[in-house]
Amino acid sequence: MSLKFTVLTPTYNRAHTLGNVYKCLEAQTLQNFEWLIVDDGSSDTTQDLVAGWSQTSPFTIRYIKQTNGGKHTALNRGIQEAKGYFTVVLDSDDVIYPHCLERFLYHWNTIPEAQREHYAGVTGLCVDQHGELLGGKFPDNTFDSNAVEITYVYCLADDRYGMQRTEVMRGFPFPVFEGEKFLTESVVWNRVARHYKNRYVNEVLCVKEYRADGLTRSIAKHRSNNPKGSSLYYQELLCAPEPFAFKTRVGIYTYYVRYALHAKQRPLEVIRGSRKPLFALLGWLLGTFLYTRDRFSPPREHYLETQRYTLEK
Repeated sequence: MSLKFTVLTPTYNRAHTLGNVYKCLEAQTLQNFEWLIVDDGSSDTTQDLVAGWSQTSPFTIRYIKQTNGGKHTALNRGIQEAKGYFTVVLDSDDVIYPHCLERFLYHWNTIPEAQREHYAGVTGLCVDQHGELLGGKFPDNTFDSNAVEITYVYCLADDRYGMQRTEVMRGFPFPVFEGEKFLTESVVWNRVARHYKNRYVNEVLCVKEYRADGLTRSIAKHRSNNPKGSSLYYQELLCAPEPFAFKTRVGIYTYYVRYALHAKQRPLEVIRGSRKPLFALLGWLLGTFLYTRDRFSPPREHYLETQRYTLEK
């Protein structure tokens, strides 16, 4: 029987949380999967823990250790090494419900076989550690769309949980910039969305825990410290065909300028040719202000960066 799933866990010094991941995988009602752990240079007891689990685990565990390069490089390595038809990324501080993999496969099989080549995967809902729904529900219980439409047309936050066909993900590796160890995953999801649909289902499948030492809690700092990847994300949004609302488009220009300046790039050359000169001017002024502020105080999120992106009415 062919392997259906690779559960991919990129991890860095999370020995104290990995045990919860192992337990939730032990409890899966569908056991046709491997657990692939890509250790991004941990200095704790992660390797010893995994070695112990491998002795008695009912499922295959593979462990790869690499030099610290950031979560996106660990994902690239894991996706290349994955043996499952589908890849499910399970962060080292999250857990999935016992029926998660079984339900992913069920929803995938509801897609007509002749149409499946046009789909990247299946995405469900998630809750936080207190049981509160994250990101809002989809418009229908079963809904075909893509990451760009979900975020910009339906204005749903990106707190979702899904599986993807491994071969699709191999076609969209995370860009890697020398000296940078963070890249927002939205760069890849937006690129995938230009070519494939996703099946979205209103079913809670995952529990996400936002830790004080996690990436989410310090996103502005990570973006400023990794400006090439951050400016790439906003530059690709500048070229997107979606008719963004006024505040959204100003925010995109603003943050492109902010991070391009951090990266010592020349954002003026990009925005000078803009067909939206008012947006470009406002973005240049605000982005330059934020860049200057970052140089004299710890980077922090600005109002425009925390708003959900929306389209023109």
